[in-house]
Amino acid sequence: GVHAFCPTRWTVRGEVLAAVINNHAELLKLWDWSLIGSKEEEMKARIRGVQSMMTTFNFYFGCTLGEQLLRQTDNLSRALQDSSTAAAQGNRLAQDVVKTLLKDRTDTSFSLFWARILQRKTTEIQTIEDPKLPRKRKAPVRHEVGEQDTHHFPETPKDHYRRIYFNAIDTVTQCIATRFEQEDFKIYVNIQELLLKSFASEPCDTELAEVVKMYSEDLDSFKLKGQLLLLPQTAESMGFDTSEFDVNDLVTFLQSLDSSRRKLLSEISTLGKLLLVMPATNAVSERSFSALKRVKTY
Repeated sequence: GVHAFCPTRWTVRGEVLAAVINNHAELLKLWDWSLIGSKEEEMKARIRGVQSMMTTFNFYFGCTLGEQLLRQTDNLSRALQDSSTAAAQGNRLAQDVVKTLLKDRTDTSFSLFWARILQRKTTEIQTIEDPKLPRKRKAPVRHEVGEQDTHHFPETPKDHYRRIYFNAIDTVTQCIATRFEQEDFKIYVNIQELLLKSFASEPCDTELAEVVKMYSEDLDSFKLKGQLLLLPQTAESMGFDTSEFDVNDLVTFLQSLDSSRRKLLSEISTLGKLLLVMPATNAVSERSFSALKRVKTY
């Protein structure tokens, strides 16, 4: 059946759009049944509006394209919300998703997508109208680029929807890239990578230089370099396996340091505090607010 829409973020669920398309005929029957049972004229008008919109090719094309794009972003969202995912790992996951989406940004991929949705419209969803060109509307002068009267009007419906297809992919990929290009996030990645690479005894000169440059007033670079070399031995003596050290192990290690080890690793403790007070994701806090109504009534 049709999936329940998320009350706050329903627009980012690809499976919801897929369920709407898969149950298109049943939903149209539901609207007919609702018109018979509804007595309020305002509600009837809203039902007719939704019913009319669902038979347009724009609606069908948008739902199908949204489902294809959000299928990738939904997987990315689930992976990023995992508490064991490091910031640098999340950045690499996002880059992989962007590359996957950009592979579909070709004329060949669009032609296959166009042929597939037309075939499904003909065989499964005959109630959808045929694609047609929208009414020509010239853009305002303030939106013109370069010389005036250069607005391009597509010659066929396929050309019109090809532009929408490419614009949708560009918007999604740019939004993902923008999230991970923020300076604050790069600082967080450097701190996390510096500590994780130190535990694995890997070279981390680049991350060290960036962290010291950012927190020159909070950290003593001379002490920090020595303490980073001491990290693997300290972790092993405390029973940690440094060969497979992840973010959760890092947090556990920092929280389990006794007073003497905190003095021995004073600069590392400062880095740990900076790391813990700058969360890489707000997913945990958002879940807390979402679940608050189970404990606290309005």
